[in-house]
Amino acid sequence: MSIDRLRELGLDRARIGVTGLAGNTRFPEGITPAGILDGLVRALPAAEIVDANLLLEGARFVKSTEELAFLRKAEELAEASVDVLLREARPGVPENVVYARMLADMVERGGEVPTMILWSAGWPQPPSAQYMPSLRPLRSGDVISVVAEARWAGYVAQNTQPVFLGRAPDIYRELFNRQQEAIERCYEALRPGATVGGISDIVAAMSDERLRCSLIMHGRGLGGDAPINIHKPRDAIMRDWRIEANATFIVKPMIQTHDGSKRLYWGDTVVVGERGAERLGKRPAQLIEIS
Repeated sequence: MSIDRLRELGLDRARIGVTGLAGNTRFPEGITPAGILDGLVRALPAAEIVDANLLLEGARFVKSTEELAFLRKAEELAEASVDVLLREARPGVPENVVYARMLADMVERGGEVPTMILWSAGWPQPPSAQYMPSLRPLRSGDVISVVAEARWAGYVAQNTQPVFLGRAPDIYRELFNRQQEAIERCYEALRPGATVGGISDIVAAMSDERLRCSLIMHGRGLGGDAPINIHKPRDAIMRDWRIEANATFIVKPMIQTHDGSKRLYWGDTVVVGERGAERLGKRPAQLIEIS
């Protein structure tokens, strides 16, 4: 049907943009099925097929007042799911039960699925924060790290929270204090005209002989929005991406020991303003200890 419509519009010799050919935020190799692209090329051999991914990423980058309202609501749902975590996570309660109740709370409040909760729990600290919950009962001394992502009217917001069942070791207090210093510097720097690479450099410069500091930051909106910086810019396009007012991000600098065995991040969704970033969330920034 799309090909027929292109012919009706007299575009069989036009320049046709296709999104998803390459450079997607999470899938730089592209997500357009080969069969669709092949069918388009064979049906319209005189047309010039080009990648329109960046064109549409740019169109989605700056958010309207209505879009910001959706993101604020999504952030509210994400924060409520963290409240559920703090209520339900106790020694002896299985990981999957806590996770299920967090997800159920989002749905009960009108949130959409599918959505995502990145989950990590245990001690010593597991080497990643991207596990599914197991049937294992939580134990005293566990560190729990979650990235709670909620979706409202298609718009996605995140809240990232570290939690200890019991007292956090002193090194994690040091990590959290450095992390909060880093995030404040990010908020200050997130102004129109700044670049993703410049903000990434600000965080990296906070590294020292004890701790390694790096920026995790990416766009928020109708999915995995550009730009993206996971510890460092992926490429020159992401590095040189200029920040604009009313763009929205999840900002969560990661601080870790140099061997990577202990690490911590915290953050939520923010909107860019003329004087820096404004949080969409309301929860206080805390290293939470459940006694």
